[in-house]
Amino acid sequence: MKRHFVFLPFLGIAVFVCAYFYAASLYPGSTFGHHETIGYSHLHNFWCDLIDRVTYAGVPNPSRWIAELGMIALLFSLLSYWYYLPFLFGPSRWKARVVRVCGCTAMFVGLFLPFAHDIVINTAFAFALVAFPAALIGLVQNREYKIFAVAAIAILFCLISFVMWRARFDLELLPTVQKLTFLSFFTWIIVAVRRYSRFVAT
Repeated sequence: MKRHFVFLPFLGIAVFVCAYFYAASLYPGSTFGHHETIGYSHLHNFWCDLIDRVTYAGVPNPSRWIAELGMIALLFSLLSYWYYLPFLFGPSRWKARVVRVCGCTAMFVGLFLPFAHDIVINTAFAFALVAFPAALIGLVQNREYKIFAVAAIAILFCLISFVMWRARFDLELLPTVQKLTFLSFFTWIIVAVRRYSRFVAT
């Protein structure tokens, strides 16, 4: 059972991706900068547009429930990820406790995204900002250099996305950066799970 639970993030990512594309197919249209567009643009619409009650054009959004279910599945599955990630650098050390508590808390806070978008993002990012350095330090100390490199790229994209959003800098480019952030994080998760699953199973 423990071995199967380790691979839960794979299922969460698969559900999220399927829900994302299905929700995108239902999205009526309009982007942050152009309210007259039709349909969902992967390069110009934010992912969060899919969970809005109404679009930028004021039209009811039928994709909302599908996108929210995908988000919930992903965040719950990543509780497993943040719990088991410290197996790569010693599950009993202080870094492990920081990664587990702050990483899991960030995922839990994220569940409230549809109700208080800005507050949730700021709060979840604050916890992630504590978990990230602890994870990177642990990976380097345990000589997990390949996973460290993948994690560093994912975290860099996350930081760039957050700064662009907070500074309201080039918001028309941000949706593309956001999708690259998802892709880099999913890559980190997949690589890390494949690695730490060996330790958890023993």
